[in-house]
Amino acid sequence: MKKRNVYFLSALITLAIFFICASLNGYIPLGKNIFNISDAFNQYPGILMEYKNLFNLKNLFFSWNAGLGFNFLGTITYYSLSPLNLLCFLSNVNNYAYFSMILIYIRLVLASLTMCFYLDKRGTKSSYTILFSVIYALMGFTSTYYYNYMWIDSIIMLPLVIHGIDKLIETKNQTFYIVALSLSIIFNYYIGYMICIFSLIYFIYRVLRVPEKKEIVTKFVISSLLAGTMCAVVIVPSYFALTTGKSELFKSINYGGISRNAFTFFYT
Repeated sequence: MKKRNVYFLSALITLAIFFICASLNGYIPLGKNIFNISDAFNQYPGILMEYKNLFNLKNLFFSWNAGLGFNFLGTITYYSLSPLNLLCFLSNVNNYAYFSMILIYIRLVLASLTMCFYLDKRGTKSSYTILFSVIYALMGFTSTYYYNYMWIDSIIMLPLVIHGIDKLIETKNQTFYIVALSLSIIFNYYIGYMICIFSLIYFIYRVLRVPEKKEIVTKFVISSLLAGTMCAVVIVPSYFALTTGKSELFKSINYGGISRNAFTFFYT
């Protein structure tokens, strides 16, 4: 099967399955239910509409539309750095429900395509590539947290990060890994750090099967540090922005305490 057909079928099947399941459960465009629940209802619309508004005002760092004004930089770096969120310029308060629906479909399709890319590069049989690309895009995490569509960016990037690690080990070329990991963290550092943990585990698994490890381990460590350093342009300003907000509350919480109640121990 031609590669373009493999990619096309992976995307199409993912789109079709999610559309059918959503329609059977009464979601738009065929039903009346909207995808905006939880944070996607309480936070994302206001954030993206304000992002659009501030962008038009040529001032992305401060907003007067909450309390007495607040630093919008921390909000941007946490929610809005994905290029997909630039599509908010095509939305408004009247069509936002459909806009968020489109964002979900786009992200699920992209997750399928990046996994398809990875499996194709590994020489996987076409039928298996399509099957596991669809499974990856519609796995439990995305099927449950589809409404938190900003988190799906990390799911999209993960196969690219893994491919970068494979290239680093097999060809000693670390460029793809550095770029993929950096973008993963920049797009959403909330899930990006989990990708860093997974990358370390996956690298250990792969490098144990390599006869000459020293040079590869050195390249991996340097590449990971370089990727983290490149993300400092986002992480450092975010840290200082958040220290003036909710992080002040957490300073009063005792994380070293131990619950002595046997019935609630595993919930705390």
